[in-house]
Amino acid sequence: MVELFDQIPPHLLGSVTFDQGSEWADWECLVEHYGMAAWFCDPHSPWQRGAIENFNGHVRYWFPRGTDLARVAPAAADHAATFLNTQRRRLLHWDTAEQHWLAAGGLVLGAPTHHPRRDLITIGSRP
Repeated sequence: MVELFDQIPPHLLGSVTFDQGSEWADWECLVEHYGMAAWFCDPHSPWQRGAIENFNGHVRYWFPRGTDLARVAPAAADHAATFLNTQRRRLLHWDTAEQHWLAAGGLVLGAPTHHPRRDLITIGSRP
């Protein structure tokens, strides 16, 4: 997560919302390092993250529940991300998420690459 957050301009790191997943066990380090506000959803309350839950439904089209993401090729993940980020959305007045990201000063992220030493997936790189 830090490798991804390092690519985001500081003015776009205002807050982050966590659910109750164990992947957020070190949330305090992440929030402290980036100076963000942290919000937490109540357990078993997906409606508190409505936009994210809706987006997760779209992701399930590409990667159904139970998919071992370690076996998904980086090119396949990048293809799905590009498709999702370039779809027009009513919530964004029929703009794309990519258009809003770039208009806010977000960086163009490169395709995911395999990190040879640590078996990590790294998304994009700084120009």
